[in-house]
Amino acid sequence: MWLTLCLLQLALSVGGRKRDNTKVPKAQIHVGNTTLILDKSGGLSVCFHSTEERCPQIADSSPARIYTYNSNLAPQQAFPVLTTRPYEKISQESESIINATAVVSVPGAGTFIVYDSYSICPKLTTRNSGLYGLWDEICITRAVQVDQISTALNEPPNIAPYGSNETMLGFMSGFSLQMNSDRNDKNLPQTFMPGVMYGYTLPVWAIGGNNDFTSVMAREDRLSAPMMTSLVQRGVAVTIMRGREMVPNTVLNDTLVTAPIIDSRMTFGSLGQFRNTKELAWVYPGSEWNRTYMAMTPPSHQQSTFNARSFSASSWQHSHLVHHRMAPPPSDHSDGIRGQQQANDAPTSDGPPPPRGLWRLHPIERGVVHAYNLVLALGAVDVNMSSRQQRHQWNTSTHSDTHKHNKMEPVDAASTHTSNASQFQDSTTAWRMTMERAWLRAVEYYNPSVRRDINVSLALSLSVSALNDLFVDRHQNISGVPSGAFKDSGKVYSPSLQMGFVGPQLREALVMLYQGQGTPRGKDGCETCAKHAVAMINGWVQHSATTVPRGSNRTVSNATAGTAASPGVLGFRGGRGAFGGGPVAHTNWDLNLDRWCDDDGMWSCSPGPKKVSGLQASADVSVRSRLAYLRREVVGHQHVLEAWILANNQSMLTNNQSMFNNTQSEFAAPDVLATAHPAWFQYAEAFAAWLVEHQATNGSWYRQYNVSVNEVTGAVAVTAAELSASATAIPIRFLTQMATTVHRGTSQCEHHTDTEPKNADHLADEDRHVYLAAAIKAGEYAWNNYGVYGNYIGAAIDNPDVTDKESACFAMDGFLALYDATQNTTWLQRARSAAIVAETWHRITDVPTPLDAAAMDWAAGDIATGMSLIAVGHSGSDTFSSMFTQTFGALFTRTGESHFKTFADLTLYNTKQPMDFNGTKRYFKRGFMSELFSFTVGWNVFTSRNDGRGIGDPHWVPWVSANAAYGIMQTQIAQRKHKVLQRRPVTNSSRC
Repeated sequence: MWLTLCLLQLALSVGGRKRDNTKVPKAQIHVGNTTLILDKSGGLSVCFHSTEERCPQIADSSPARIYTYNSNLAPQQAFPVLTTRPYEKISQESESIINATAVVSVPGAGTFIVYDSYSICPKLTTRNSGLYGLWDEICITRAVQVDQISTALNEPPNIAPYGSNETMLGFMSGFSLQMNSDRNDKNLPQTFMPGVMYGYTLPVWAIGGNNDFTSVMAREDRLSAPMMTSLVQRGVAVTIMRGREMVPNTVLNDTLVTAPIIDSRMTFGSLGQFRNTKELAWVYPGSEWNRTYMAMTPPSHQQSTFNARSFSASSWQHSHLVHHRMAPPPSDHSDGIRGQQQANDAPTSDGPPPPRGLWRLHPIERGVVHAYNLVLALGAVDVNMSSRQQRHQWNTSTHSDTHKHNKMEPVDAASTHTSNASQFQDSTTAWRMTMERAWLRAVEYYNPSVRRDINVSLALSLSVSALNDLFVDRHQNISGVPSGAFKDSGKVYSPSLQMGFVGPQLREALVMLYQGQGTPRGKDGCETCAKHAVAMINGWVQHSATTVPRGSNRTVSNATAGTAASPGVLGFRGGRGAFGGGPVAHTNWDLNLDRWCDDDGMWSCSPGPKKVSGLQASADVSVRSRLAYLRREVVGHQHVLEAWILANNQSMLTNNQSMFNNTQSEFAAPDVLATAHPAWFQYAEAFAAWLVEHQATNGSWYRQYNVSVNEVTGAVAVTAAELSASATAIPIRFLTQMATTVHRGTSQCEHHTDTEPKNADHLADEDRHVYLAAAIKAGEYAWNNYGVYGNYIGAAIDNPDVTDKESACFAMDGFLALYDATQNTTWLQRARSAAIVAETWHRITDVPTPLDAAAMDWAAGDIATGMSLIAVGHSGSDTFSSMFTQTFGALFTRTGESHFKTFADLTLYNTKQPMDFNGTKRYFKRGFMSELFSFTVGWNVFTSRNDGRGIGDPHWVPWVSANAAYGIMQTQIAQRKHKVLQRRPVTNSSRC
């Protein structure tokens, strides 16, 4: 309200609304290298002077923009009609403030008065100001008033729901800047919209992912921050941010299939670009043109905006159910909605009608006022200067020259570099650094709120109790926590036990072990937590590995490495370990059927007897094939290693053990001879050895493998199920942990052979080198193919090879692990870059629940800040990053950059908001919370409802509790380690 009053006062100061036929004087303001000009013709132009490119870089000859909607004027198309006008009156109030007025008359609608003010934004100087460079910032304040209604509309319009025969009348206003570019293609410039667009690398079904679309607009509640950054010319970046004073309210009726909606209570906007006119745009209230998202969940079957008059949501939803983390994926990804999305206007026989737009408008009524403010920021993108600054800031290590990343080249390309490759490297570096700088400026501007009132110790206790209470004991078989239950009733709907991803059994066991040991009753009375944790880990260690006779022929083909198929035992030195060199484990056990079911598909077993998988057809029924996802295997084995360390050293376990030790890094290896659970270490080490043997020559691994086992001969063949190597960053942390832990393991004394005797210390040093070398190779591959772009993909098993948050989190964690292990600041620089990308998925502004909502899944008083979007292509939010709290904290300790502390706090505190702490949410158990939340419009495939903001899916899945507990556990241990001044040395003589 205060903003509206200020804008109306501004309107009075500018003058009346009568047309001024005198010449409009020229006015301008200067800030840094930027000049904003209002010329005599009433147009706007912005010139950034520290570049050789043409000036102005952005302009608008008619800055006053009104979109009007009349359903009777174009019933077949019903797109809003844009009317623009130049400024009619301009006044230079001071050297730093310009006021301007325009009148926009729209036949059949009415007359609108636009009042604008341009001013130099207050200078913000903080300890982080140097991190995001120098942006020249201009504050824009706008008020739009409905002054007159068309004579044909003197009576208040009868606003009817979309689909009726009555007239609908409404309007939007907008601010737009046309790019002065020589580009003659229809591609967008490199554009960053956090959580939605990360440059050019987008799937075709995502907003901005189809170049056939003439417009790319996204509601601000789809973004983690209401901002957009584009490279409008080489060397010039432009950022638009929505003013932080605004509150983006909405109403319950703001759902997917009721468009258009006309309601003055909606106060959110949209950001994007109009491709045909090369414009950067803000539209208010927020509407979407060619593309919206059908659902809040992953991923591939989103769709274009549609004609809601004839759209039957229920019939479409049943025939094209969006697959999500707890449902089997479609068998054929080539049909259905994905194919439809690629055609902008082509109708399909079984899908929604052609795109029309998702319109949100305000009524054309006297007294209706638009009031909003924007920040326009321009900055230089100088590749050479940026690179020098980055090297000066970070490369202080004497080893940095040996770890500089290579120039970009395709996978397995020849090692020849050209000047074009060098220029491409410079270009991608410039774009990545532009995104980073823009994001850090937004974090500083919006200053996200942290919910420090949340009791994280209670959250740990409740999370582990929820896991422990749902534990199912199968005694001598696989025991664990089912992978899904309804949060209200507790009824189990997914009886599978999964090694990683949705149901991370071994992460669950790790946090239960942590919470259950230390006192006779366990922490917070969790008497059975440790017992259940040990049973879970033992079940996987004893039963999940592919057990085959030693010496059996195991054919391995690795096309990514470009190597020929080579027989031999798995494991780089004779397949050592307890399982005869068969460490690629099963990853999915069904509690109801009491059998492994990862040969049946991604999620659950098929009823009835085992069947030969269709993944690898074979005439020999004795040969079975199953999928081995790299992420599941790595994460499961990593947590077994961490559990072994915890069991042998109760005082210390942390992902970042050296957080408070700047001279030496090791992963919390036991202080004394390890005697507890030696099989756990052997299980983890066997898989680490398998990773080393199967790493491609370029440092990568396949994202997914097909493991075929002949149950008669024991022969094993491992081939690629996906040629993508996008998950290569995930094993880095595990390999560095093994490298710094292997010489403490009880299996080390068994490494030597009769023909090659070696002492244990020699073998330990050799193993450390092998594992660390593999981790470094993987890090180089991940950086050169993904990190240099600032675009990480491949972590989500059910959403392959799209830009996503989890990939950035794993890369951040892996790069930091390499810095811990090597003390080479190149890896710290890369961890910093990946961490900033991971930050961009986290909401740093609140998204309020609907004004007229009663009871919502999202409780009153909670804020969306700290929740994080998942991937491009949909708008679901979750709490996955809660497990990386200590990684952000470690980066804060190493770099001193306070934004890392902010995100450590957000992931520690704010991600616990969905939890039922005291039973007020009436979930089945205290500690339960939804897996996913919606903070925008979307079809809820979980409930078959058309939902909007504040809706959570009806499921509790164990990863939400395991991740929450894991992050808190790591933080607690790091706090205790801070008090440890000196570690007790380990004597070599006690090892064997």
